[in-house]
Amino acid sequence: MKKSLLAILLVLIFTFTLVFSACSNGTKDTSSNSLNNNPSSSQNKNDNDDIEDEKEEEEENKEVVYKATHNATIVIEEFGTIELELYGELAPITVANFVKLAEEGFYDGLTFHRIMSDFMIQGGGFNVRGVELPADSIKGEFEANGVSNPIKHERGVISMARTDDKDSASSQFFIMHADSPHLDGQYAAFGKVTSGIEVVDKICDEVPQGYNGAVEHWHRPIIDSITVKEATENDDSENTGVVNYTVNVVDEQGNAVSGVNLQICTDAFCLPPKETDESGKALYEFDKIIDFKIQINSVPEGYVLPTEKISFPEGLTEATVTLTSITQE
Repeated sequence: MKKSLLAILLVLIFTFTLVFSACSNGTKDTSSNSLNNNPSSSQNKNDNDDIEDEKEEEEENKEVVYKATHNATIVIEEFGTIELELYGELAPITVANFVKLAEEGFYDGLTFHRIMSDFMIQGGGFNVRGVELPADSIKGEFEANGVSNPIKHERGVISMARTDDKDSASSQFFIMHADSPHLDGQYAAFGKVTSGIEVVDKICDEVPQGYNGAVEHWHRPIIDSITVKEATENDDSENTGVVNYTVNVVDEQGNAVSGVNLQICTDAFCLPPKETDESGKALYEFDKIIDFKIQINSVPEGYVLPTEKISFPEGLTEATVTLTSITQE
């Protein structure tokens, strides 16, 4: 009897072991299959896609640097100075035309006649009386006219105005106040602002704007001058380092005058004031060559205080100021 019970017990134990082993194997297989549809695997793929998208976006947003062939300076009465670099290798006809007109003095005294905040300011065609000055038309250098031109119409870019005729651009240009990609490939962009974009902001903020940006001629900002010079390695801010400016102050006999308080300025800003030393010199350092003017703030007793700013000789970084002595009776 005991042997029968022991035999039955052994059979039950053996049967239970087989059933448990089968359940364990089934659980392991099911778990293995579920890994193929694991949400974390799908998430890893999405993460990789996101990384690729971020890389593509970074490439799109990366600023493209073009080689400047010319540097231009636009002085606007009561508003300040805008400096630009021009890309003659990308838009050779447009840049050559702009340089020619600037060197002829065509733009001096003309106005910005169309201003649209968050879009652009347009000028270079009308004088202060609202009369349009004619100029020869040039070929439009942009993709829609069969010309490769990669310059995008981003904030600060300068481009040529035209009519529906793709080859009708002449003298009128516009400077972008905000990015306007819908203009890309439709207009001949040819340069970009490097200094003075705040002048564009000020014009857009302060000048009354009518329908489609029209400005009454008595409100139009006046272009005092546009000057252009060829770009050199020294004009590249990465290569110039520090530019030294020297102001020499002398009397009528050529003797050095010390203790003269002065500073050098553009129409938009001034560097800190300095005083001439015993040799009559005041030394300044700046990060690039720019057309400064000398402002005399005070002079020693016995000299007449100049009331107007004195220009540096064009393209030079050293200037001499001659003070007039007060005649002693």
